[in-house]
Amino acid sequence: MDLHTSGTWATTINATHLQAGAGSELVSTDQSATSQIVIEVSATAGSSDSWRLDVRRADSTWPSEIGLWVRRTGGGSGTGSIDGGLAWIEVGATDISFFSGEGDRDSIPVQLRITGLSLGLSPDSFLSTVHYSLVDTL
Repeated sequence: MDLHTSGTWATTINATHLQAGAGSELVSTDQSATSQIVIEVSATAGSSDSWRLDVRRADSTWPSEIGLWVRRTGGGSGTGSIDGGLAWIEVGATDISFFSGEGDRDSIPVQLRITGLSLGLSPDSFLSTVHYSLVDTL
């Protein structure tokens, strides 16, 4: 089985993220486009070949107050099926099951979200990498 992912997301938190203009708190959540990341599972043994996609993050600079979340926003296309991952899942430092499927699936859209934004955080650049792992569950 092969896994291919494409897409990145960068956001800048600025005055447009204030709840009610100058002097107010930040909106605590920001999210990407609904298909910011696109996933492809290919080279399976056929439409009944089962697999699971796990997710985790690796941080260079990431404050513990900010949460990183993912969700699948569509099923993509292909000969197999796909299940789960439609609800937001918080991504941590260890692998967690994101969604599962069978057979080849192409163009699976994924959305990212960050939570916990606040004026109490020191201004800085924060960086995290989301790792997706394909597990053969046959």
